[in-house]
Amino acid sequence: KQWYQRRVAITAGEIWAFAGKKYKKVAKRVEVDSELCDCVRDIDSNGLSKYLQLTAFQIRYPGITSGNTTVTDAYLGGFLDYHISYGLEERPKNIVKSLMSFDFSGTDEELIEDVVNNLVDEAGFEAEEHDIYEEMKHSREHWEWCKEELKGLLTPQLVYDTALFMHCQLNVQKQF
Repeated sequence: KQWYQRRVAITAGEIWAFAGKKYKKVAKRVEVDSELCDCVRDIDSNGLSKYLQLTAFQIRYPGITSGNTTVTDAYLGGFLDYHISYGLEERPKNIVKSLMSFDFSGTDEELIEDVVNNLVDEAGFEAEEHDIYEEMKHSREHWEWCKEELKGLLTPQLVYDTALFMHCQLNVQKQF
């Protein structure tokens, strides 16, 4: 678990580093008390909070939103042993409306059935047989591949949005 967290943090750090380069330009152009920054900071209304909750759920239960009944039936039956292996891709647009109205309050056990039935993104998840010892032999190569895939997702828009988020969140003007 620590190995995985360290690697995710490295990747998040790389994203923040790319955005940091854009940050100075954003800071010159966007006032922190602007309506745009107000919108960015309102993570409940702009959907960021929902996306983070969904992403956490998908990490805990890979394939749960795939619509693949082999995977989802296992979760509905209480099978909680899983292997993290899923593609790196942009979130499908068909899930946005359902996600924005989804209530994540409750335990995972209470939420699993609702997630399976209401948040299907049809991402094409397929459960794969795996040999943990074979995977450990190739973990460095796999990690390098993952990093390159993540870097491919670093579009100019994502970098700008991240820089904007950093600027608006880190420079909140205190109201007295």
